[in-house]
Amino acid sequence: MITYTNDAKSIIDALYGILTGEFSDIYVVYEDQFNPEYLGHQKYLRFFLSEDRNIEMVANGEVREYEIQFALYFNLDHMQEREDFAIYTDYAERLKQLLHNNNNYAPASAYKWHDSRVQTIVYPVGIGEEEDVNGYENIKAIYITASITRSNFWS
Repeated sequence: MITYTNDAKSIIDALYGILTGEFSDIYVVYEDQFNPEYLGHQKYLRFFLSEDRNIEMVANGEVREYEIQFALYFNLDHMQEREDFAIYTDYAERLKQLLHNNNNYAPASAYKWHDSRVQTIVYPVGIGEEEDVNGYENIKAIYITASITRSNFWS
C-alpha cells in the first residue's frame, strides 16, 4: 500500500483556522455549494478548493498550485449600512492582507504553503444565477479567487 499526505486537506484545515481567527465576526464555512440556511447571519464566508494543478515535477517531488474560491455574502436585511461600498472593499482588503501576511505559512515550523495570493476580486454583485436563493433579493456578494503554492517532496 502506498503512503501519502493529503496536502489539499492540510491546506484547507490551515486556511480555515486562519480565516476563523481573523474574521470572528463572520460565519466561515468550507462548502462548495451555497447554503441559504447561513443567511441568518449578517455575513457569511464560504470557501472551497476549486482546482489543484501541477506546476513542476522534479526528481524527488513536485510543485502544485491550489486555487481557492471565496464568496462573502452580506445579508442587507440585517445590516445598517445598506449598499455601502466601503464595507465590501474593507473585507476584500482584509482577506488580501491576511493571505499576504501568511504568504509563507509554516506554523510551528510545519510547512503548509508558500506564495499565497489573491488573483481576482469581483465586487458586489447580486447572487449568481447558479446559486438558488429565491426570496433573497437583499443579498450581495463579493467573489474572490486566490492561489496557494505548495512544494511536495518525497523521500
